[in-house]
Amino acid sequence: MDRPASAADPKPNARTASAASFDDVDASQSTKRARANNQQVVDNASHGASQQLTAMKNAQRSLTAVTQGQANVAMPNSDPSALITEADVLDKLLREKYPDLSPAPETTITRARASHKFQLVDREDTIKSLQAQMAQFRRCVRDKVADRTAYPFALLATLAGCGKTRMCLEALQSIVPKACAAQNGLPKTDFLCLFVALNGCSDTIWIAESEEQRHPEHTIARRLLGSYFACNTRDISANISVLAAMELIRATESKNRNIDPAQLHIFIAIDSATFILNSHVDPKYQLADHKTLQAATGKKKRSADTRLARRFWSQAMGPLQLLSTDYSTPTWLLIAGTKPSQLTDAISRGIADDLRLTVAPVPIAPLSGSGTAELLDQIYMGLQALERSQLGPWRHNARLMRSVQRVAGLPRSVIALCVPHHFDTLGLTHLPHSRFVGLMESCLFDNNPAADTLIQENELVSIGVLFKARETDRLLLFPRVTLIQLYGGRIRPIDMVDDMRRVLHQLETELPTELQGWEYFCVAILNLRILLLVTKALELDSKTQYVSVDSIFPGAVSGSSTPKLFVDAQAWSKVAFSPVATPTRRAYSGRVTLCEENHRGIDGWSIFYEQTPEGEFVPVTLALQCKLHQVESPVSHEDQNKLLRKARAALPEAEQENAVVALLTTSRMDSEPDAQQLDSRSFVLDRAGMDKFTAGFKATATTSQFHAPKHTSLEHARAMAHMIDQHRAAEVFKSVSDLRKFLEQHADEEVTWTMEVEKQRDKWVEVKTTVQYPASAIPSDEVLNWPYALEPRSEQGGDQIVRSCADTELDAE
Repeated sequence: MDRPASAADPKPNARTASAASFDDVDASQSTKRARANNQQVVDNASHGASQQLTAMKNAQRSLTAVTQGQANVAMPNSDPSALITEADVLDKLLREKYPDLSPAPETTITRARASHKFQLVDREDTIKSLQAQMAQFRRCVRDKVADRTAYPFALLATLAGCGKTRMCLEALQSIVPKACAAQNGLPKTDFLCLFVALNGCSDTIWIAESEEQRHPEHTIARRLLGSYFACNTRDISANISVLAAMELIRATESKNRNIDPAQLHIFIAIDSATFILNSHVDPKYQLADHKTLQAATGKKKRSADTRLARRFWSQAMGPLQLLSTDYSTPTWLLIAGTKPSQLTDAISRGIADDLRLTVAPVPIAPLSGSGTAELLDQIYMGLQALERSQLGPWRHNARLMRSVQRVAGLPRSVIALCVPHHFDTLGLTHLPHSRFVGLMESCLFDNNPAADTLIQENELVSIGVLFKARETDRLLLFPRVTLIQLYGGRIRPIDMVDDMRRVLHQLETELPTELQGWEYFCVAILNLRILLLVTKALELDSKTQYVSVDSIFPGAVSGSSTPKLFVDAQAWSKVAFSPVATPTRRAYSGRVTLCEENHRGIDGWSIFYEQTPEGEFVPVTLALQCKLHQVESPVSHEDQNKLLRKARAALPEAEQENAVVALLTTSRMDSEPDAQQLDSRSFVLDRAGMDKFTAGFKATATTSQFHAPKHTSLEHARAMAHMIDQHRAAEVFKSVSDLRKFLEQHADEEVTWTMEVEKQRDKWVEVKTTVQYPASAIPSDEVLNWPYALEPRSEQGGDQIVRSCADTELDAE
């Protein structure tokens, strides 16, 4: 797929993601606005739309008046602007081209359904919403309601890989037959289901270059025909109108069933509709007001630009939308895509300025913890049956569980993690190198994006590699970024872009198994920030020697006399980037590395440069001291200074005086960090600066925040985590009830672990910590739900955290 759909979810927890919805705007708010507008036009919408439908039919018929006069279906081929608008003309054309043509809509749905092998999970709310909308549709048709706003368009909008295609197919295969049965005073009715895809097989996949050369209506019309007749319609050279296609389908099906065409209820699901947004109409198909809109200035320009941007949609989808709001042609429309706000706007406002149509959002979110567990059970049962071997429980596969958690409950990605031959379609996504660098800049630095960056972000949201809970809260789903294929627009030196991808991949594969998770994360994010800054500097001047990297510690406070730091760009561009997790015996220029374990007091280091007053660049050692567990009680400036001095003393004596020490903690300070109270030549990060420092990588860094402040203290959560960890070999928790029972049995028992290592009187000693937790501190099932959940989520309220307390300490130690 050369062009991804233009477009959301996540903190790496499915429940948090499902609550957050998507960033590019709140679809429900757009719907409310659309409904408010509907009230203003409710008296004239039906009359105006009917006139528009009649005018549209007349206009389309005038385009082919010559064709009708000649009684020749070959004429449209000779006129690229001609549009077949008559069902009988279209029928003759199709039967000449496809002599064996016969209706087979079920075949189209069955083919599309073949790749979706697992049972649907965690979609109860989605199904209820669709059932209610279909019931409302049937009642309005029965009562012959003329108000077009009474026929809302079902909108299924969410992240890529969240199950939209599967839900479209489920609606057509399972929900529609039940909705059309006799129930609640409604008689049984004849129905027809059509699945229209703009992505998938070679016949339906959207190729902008060729699609935009044809009449916009042809995009939808040929796919409607292809769905009904289960045939490839890409090679039809004549442009076909939607009205002609629908009239032919309704007439053919009604004749085969020997029923009145008005009795046939047609249910259509259009998948990947986002492709149609912002597509360009070829000049020969532009409407008469196109140039007028282009020439608009001042206050009218914004409105005109919006109408032009939606023009392809209005010409392609408008006729079908109008048919779907007329009881005489009962047609129900489900539209699926990745941009809720833009799709809502296009559906409700895209046809005409004086016509507002109603959108009914269908709830669909990433899987919850229990839903993900149920899907994993299905996958493993299938793998065991296929391989005829006994696989270990997926709950015992720590690497898999961490990976599953970070793909945030997206069904497609969960399956791809477990089934080698099931490709995550994100792996087929291609991005230019420049777009990748823009994505990294957005997620590595917590600053306000420029307009062009925001557009890039929205596109990345649509393909599921970026989640935005709020406009300023961007979370990079880095396991999915590593699947993207980069192309074109190469940034030099290109190897540095590859280095960034390599570090991202290491974050995905190494971090879950590292005991020093926080140290590893700090080293990785610093490498990413420096690589990005060096890449941008060398892009401007390939001979640049020293690049300022003062911005690599966002959220931190610098002590007095801390110099501006630089790196040797040439060294960074030439050093072979070995795995970040590999400790080194000394600091190097060209990368930040972990220290070997015998360097007590230092976790990572690198060679940087500072500029003397004479303009000379001299090397200095940057030492990192990373403290994740220092969070139980507030600390003072003096406590932080002790750690800074401890790190400095651990350096070789020749490097100590000029070294810069960065203390990266998650501790809360007892007062606002003050540069004047901190040691010189230092950086200190405390809890207040964590959000800025972790930026778009909060997924990997917030392990110390996974407690429930109003119910379970961090100390108690830590005690529970260690209690579970110490019994892990003997206990297997198959459900949240098992876990709760275990925690209740061990409440008030003391649990001991090594908290810190300190140097006392020239000897290294271990400091052990012993705590216990009361039964009252055990959090709700909602908190304990992942990854032990096979049972439904508790209805009980209470504070929610991203992961169970059992996961807390695994990253912290």
